[in-house]
Amino acid sequence: MRKLLFTAAAAIIAWAMLVVPLPLLALVPVAATPVADILEVVDDDAELAEPIPDSVRFTAVLVQPASAVGAIEVWFDEHRSLTFAPNVVPRGVDPDEFVDLQVRMFEESVRTAAAIGMRAAGADVTITGDGARIERTVPGTPAAGVLERGDVIVAVDSTPVRLASELAADLSAREAGEEVELTLRRGGEEVLEQVRIGQLPEGAGAGLGVLATTVDLVIDTPVEVRPRADAAVGGPSAGLLVALGLYEATGEADLVGDRVVAGTGTIDTSANVGPVDGIREKVRGAELAGADVFLVPATQAHEARAAAPDGLEVVPVETLQDAIDALER
Repeated sequence: MRKLLFTAAAAIIAWAMLVVPLPLLALVPVAATPVADILEVVDDDAELAEPIPDSVRFTAVLVQPASAVGAIEVWFDEHRSLTFAPNVVPRGVDPDEFVDLQVRMFEESVRTAAAIGMRAAGADVTITGDGARIERTVPGTPAAGVLERGDVIVAVDSTPVRLASELAADLSAREAGEEVELTLRRGGEEVLEQVRIGQLPEGAGAGLGVLATTVDLVIDTPVEVRPRADAAVGGPSAGLLVALGLYEATGEADLVGDRVVAGTGTIDTSANVGPVDGIREKVRGAELAGADVFLVPATQAHEARAAAPDGLEVVPVETLQDAIDALER
């Protein structure tokens, strides 16, 4: 009987190691995706001057739950890595709500990035909004207990904030520990709050710990471009490559030529490029796509170069114009 119980217990443990997820997530590289595959032109009566080249590709990372056995496999795989689940989905945030917010952020970032790329190519573009609305504060971060869901940030230290991307760009440029004054709209009133910037997990830089979207976002471009409904991508890290793809499709420049250009990076309305997560896996995604060039936020160039194989040129950029200039050489 004891032997039978031991065998059953061993079987249960083995089963649990195979299928029961740990509080760990595996970050899995996937081949860089053509920007053209995730975009569509909304207006049937308008079209881009040129197709977006398939060789302009953004990198993304597949996030999967890890069992004990799966975690061991990832540990010995130089191209994958493990992270604690709260580094991706913060504690206290419903996973379904988090995914929904990421999809909304992706849509906003794609539309904004497309407009920025068109503007850089000389098109007449307008991007406006009425502040950054707090959709969620992350427990344990500086925003928790100070900011409320539904607050609309309209200024940081008296600098106006119209878009969520402007808020993210302002905060990411600051140092952890720095105190800022936020001007908010809360319940029909204007409120001032002092908040100290904190260090966010997983190399995401400094910030408050909020998920925000733009109030009354209006983007006016000659050709309306949106992400496809089946894009299945979240977050703003494709912004730089979307902007580059639309720059190519709007103007007469041929930056890419016969190269495959992959990369990653957020982009704000001033065409500044910001940091992202998962650099090592994204470099691998560029390699899997046969990329010749990998565009990366300048602050993360060292990490990208350390992961890059021979033959993949890592190009650090601070702005969209940096990327354009580098590819023109």
